[in-house]
Amino acid sequence: MNPHIQKMPDVHLINNIPQTDSVNVANVFGKEHKNVLNTIKQLACSEGFSRLNFKPRDYKDERGKIQPMVEMTRDGFVFLVMGFTGRKAAAFKEAYINAFNVMELELKNRQLNLESNMAESNLALQEELLGLKDEIITMLKAQLAAVPKRIKRRPLTDDDRKEMYRLHLQGMNSVEIGKKIERSDGTVRGTLIEFRNGLLNELKAEVEQEPSVISTSAEGSL
Repeated sequence: MNPHIQKMPDVHLINNIPQTDSVNVANVFGKEHKNVLNTIKQLACSEGFSRLNFKPRDYKDERGKIQPMVEMTRDGFVFLVMGFTGRKAAAFKEAYINAFNVMELELKNRQLNLESNMAESNLALQEELLGLKDEIITMLKAQLAAVPKRIKRRPLTDDDRKEMYRLHLQGMNSVEIGKKIERSDGTVRGTLIEFRNGLLNELKAEVEQEPSVISTSAEGSL
């Protein structure tokens, strides 16, 4: 600790900005607080600079009375103490600058830790979402596999009708015929009814003339 410094500079965070105040400056530099306030009022800085770096507010003094004070940023502090001269003043300035540096480093480390934690959280969330995505895909595949395959809907040809009749003559029922030729049971039933009602006599005759068909047994089944 510098022997000239009786009271340590107080640098603290306000809205994540390192700041000190006029009361602490007065105590550290050994000045009357009212004189420090007057010096701030008389600073030849722009209105914009003053608005950004000096914030008037109230505080309670040691007697409990409400008194005015000014919070200031690092830039505000530097602007204020440029006019403070002497060996002691130089030591005080150095101590304040070191205090600001420590606070800014701490703030930087906080931000780095926050960014690191956010990155880890985002990575964990992404991994969780990817896992959930895989689960959903697996579930959808399972549901899709459980859905019965729909019979292809293509135009019914005379060859299809003759094949239905041919299989019917071989003793297959409508369900078995439908599975074999990939037609619905209703389509097969309707076609066999047309054969039975004489609507497809030409096709029926063609099938019954085939050497491998035993027409007499087929007539009995219809």
